[in-house]
Amino acid sequence: MMTIKKYIPLAFVVLAVAACSSSEQLPINTTVRISPTEKTFHIAPPEDGVNRCSLGHYQDIPLLISVEDEQGSPVGGVDVGVYVDFTANTYSGPDVLRLFYDRNGNGVVDEETEFVSAEEDGAFISKTHRYNGNLLLILRINLSCVYRGNVFAYAGPYSSLMPVSIEYETAESHQSLTYGSTVDGQ
Repeated sequence: MMTIKKYIPLAFVVLAVAACSSSEQLPINTTVRISPTEKTFHIAPPEDGVNRCSLGHYQDIPLLISVEDEQGSPVGGVDVGVYVDFTANTYSGPDVLRLFYDRNGNGVVDEETEFVSAEEDGAFISKTHRYNGNLLLILRINLSCVYRGNVFAYAGPYSSLMPVSIEYETAESHQSLTYGSTVDGQ
């Protein structure tokens, strides 16, 4: 009995060290960024005034998620979670925002093998690139109805969000697009 009591403190130390080494430590004031910072599209209003959503009309955009330390240096090999969600109950139809991970690096979505997350799914988790601290995903944005949503990215306690908005075109938004100003964050 005496020999077991002798090893109990050592067992607690070993368990504590193992628990600390399994969790990821991020530098203080780490920054998670999503580029572009926001995306807004203007679509023509339906002729009958009814907001219908079909999944055949969409735009794929690359999302660059980066993790940096306080000095702006990349933090590689970090687990990053990314997911899409809708704000303030603005939409309750089919998955109009979908995330894809371009596994083969060709810049084209392969729906069967590269789909990773939509509104009802959990977060997609992957590591940032070892050297540049980036994770590249493709966001498919449905352009057939109006809604607002967000893309969320997080690494440890640090996070970022990218608003996505599909709005009906107005005379004012049409004029701003005609004269070359952009409605995108970047």
